Amino acid sequence: MSRVKITEFKAKSIVLPQLGLTYLGIQVNTLQPQWEHTLHDISKKSTYVVKVDAGVKKRAKNGLLAINVSADNVASEIARLEKKGFHTFVVEPFIPHEQNAERYLSLQRVREGIKIMYNTHGGIDIEEHAGESGMQEVTVRSKEEFKNVTWASEIPLAMIQKLFDVFVNEYMAFLEINPLLIHEHGAELLDLAVEVDSAGDYFVTTWNKLDFVQKKSTLDEEIAIAALSEKSPSSFSLQVLNKDGAVWMLLSGGGASLVIADEYNNVGKGALIGNYGEYSGAPNEDETYEYAQQILALLLKSSAKHKVLLIAGGVANFTDVSITFKGIVRALKDHIDELKKQKVGIFVRRGGPQQERGLALMRDFVAHNNLPGFIAGPELSLHEIVKKSLDTI
Repeated sequence: MSRVKITEFKAKSIVLPQLGLTYLGIQVNTLQPQWEHTLHDISKKSTYVVKVDAGVKKRAKNGLLAINVSADNVASEIARLEKKGFHTFVVEPFIPHEQNAERYLSLQRVREGIKIMYNTHGGIDIEEHAGESGMQEVTVRSKEEFKNVTWASEIPLAMIQKLFDVFVNEYMAFLEINPLLIHEHGAELLDLAVEVDSAGDYFVTTWNKLDFVQKKSTLDEEIAIAALSEKSPSSFSLQVLNKDGAVWMLLSGGGASLVIADEYNNVGKGALIGNYGEYSGAPNEDETYEYAQQILALLLKSSAKHKVLLIAGGVANFTDVSITFKGIVRALKDHIDELKKQKVGIFVRRGGPQQERGLALMRDFVAHNNLPGFIAGPELSLHEIVKKSLDTI
């Protein structure tokens, strides 16, 4: 087990509805093609807060957020923050308030139970107030104990008890609301940071490894893909989730990649996924070859006993499937001896222009080299190709 941060967008998507609050945030990932389309439905009548969503503390002091941004300027603010090396952002309606109304509240698992900390002085200067009498704390084992905590009367009892339930039921290890606004109509959780117990991935359906904050690229393969995407009009992304994973994925964009990742999580096999990422925007053969090389390098280094390579996606509109598959087959041929030695299964589900030529290339390669696997077009559902890949692990 380990404590890992999840994105603020995911944390609020889980917590706010369970407190009876509506969440109006929008998640933006600039590695996704045409990410600006995510912003098309935001109201022109409102202003917004734009924040880096990468588990970074002191965003205000470090210039990693922008407040009171007009709808027309949200995209440009994201582009400005992206230059600082970040790709994930959250956009939320701006809520005007007085600074002296900001409070601090946190929950943390400790040996004795769950430690609750509350400060009447919240906001970006919380550390300056940490030693003041405004900070209160108590350790409890059940939500009923809040009835006996005098300072907790400043927080609606129903709210803190529901928050306790969410914290426990969602396998959270740490939760911090700063600032927290409390008013006669309820509360506003302006900033929310959550760390979860990674072992909880097996027991919850509300979050999974794809919700962990994306760190800046550190692995050689991630850095290589970022460089490839930078120099190409097409789009490439890669995030390593588990370097010893059993399932390694070469996914095309268009939404199918998220569906495929969810399919593994839905059957309790999310921990097997080695990577997430995709290629899109009609890459050429050489670019797809370079991308596949990095995925295969990671797959072959994994210590998993049984491994599969899943090459999948939806039905392409413009990408020539035969061209991208030529690049992938070239990369596979470069590693054929090791693929045979490790008995890597190759599973394919893809459709689009020239799909038959592309699928034929894959069938010939798998059959000629006597590798386990299954090759199909869009007649096979994404659910079925995931199921077939798991049958060999």
